[in-house]
Amino acid sequence: MLGACDFTLLRNFYSDFMVTANPEFEVEEGFESRYKAEVQCIRRENGLYVIQLSIADDNEEGTAWAYSYQIQGFAYLKLVDAAIHDQDHRESATAYGIQVLFGSIREQLTLMTARGPWKDAGVNLDLCDLRPIMKDLTERWAREAKEA
Repeated sequence: MLGACDFTLLRNFYSDFMVTANPEFEVEEGFESRYKAEVQCIRRENGLYVIQLSIADDNEEGTAWAYSYQIQGFAYLKLVDAAIHDQDHRESATAYGIQVLFGSIREQLTLMTARGPWKDAGVNLDLCDLRPIMKDLTERWAREAKEA
């Protein structure tokens, strides 16, 4: 598997970044932020990979939540070594792209909610465990390769 140094980050941006404060929230209620993440990786020509990471709160109905959020980010990565452009490096590109996107989303979300009406209940996303995400993706890619 390739490492982060084998890719160049061409672009990193958010297409959606929505944060909503809950006016009914009481700080005394306690607060735990859970989220769900979805990832897509699109392999383009000439060693270009587009990684899409969507993160949204996983607030259960009827539970106390200070903020609701829905974020979608994209990372455009290019393989550094032109000699391996014809090979499929989606797994490496996805692992690197998730880290770049998750870090920037986490930082922005923390900054936005730290200054909100409930600064003591700001959202600080726990670290993202890549193992289940990558397992699901590699299984899906294997199914797609069989069907092709």
